Amino acid sequence: MINDLKKEVQEAEFAEKDSQEDYEKLMADSKAKRAADSQSIEEKTSALADAESELHDLSGEHKDREAEDAAAKEYESKLHTDCDWNMENYESRKEARVAEIESLKKAKDVLNGADFSFVQLESSSSPTLLAKSTAQSCSASDEGHRRMLQSKMALLQGFCEDMCKAVGKHPDCSVCDGFIPPDATPGVQTWDELYAQF
Repeated sequence: MINDLKKEVQEAEFAEKDSQEDYEKLMADSKAKRAADSQSIEEKTSALADAESELHDLSGEHKDREAEDAAAKEYESKLHTDCDWNMENYESRKEARVAEIESLKKAKDVLNGADFSFVQLESSSSPTLLAKSTAQSCSASDEGHRRMLQSKMALLQGFCEDMCKAVGKHPDCSVCDGFIPPDATPGVQTWDELYAQF
């Protein structure tokens, strides 16, 4: 009976020792697992913070690119409208430019003393020279061109006069080419003015 009791005590001590070793091993494994989990949590938290920062930066870039894209589309739309208008009105604008160039050439020729009593017209078969209906219509046209030129020259003279007044040279301006002093008696003809007309 004593031997059985000793045997049971020994078995209990062995079982306790095994249990103690298992417990210590379990505690060591748990500690290592907790350390690994803590390290993993730190790494994942850091990675999450980096991802959120990158997301914030990318969101800002995305908004900027969306704004640039909207501005580019608006410019493209405006440009497309302008191009469409230019394409639709190309022929009429081309004809207007040609007519304007021809008018300027004729005005220049008239100022140089050219005689346009005959006008050359192009027909489908061959060019022909046709006389104007009356000399009066030609002189009236010339008179209109002369009046237009004189009014433009008068405008330029007004600018020159204003400039001379600003620098204190008016009415004794000797710098401007073809300067005509202002009329001392506007609206009234003097004897000298009457003699100059004859």
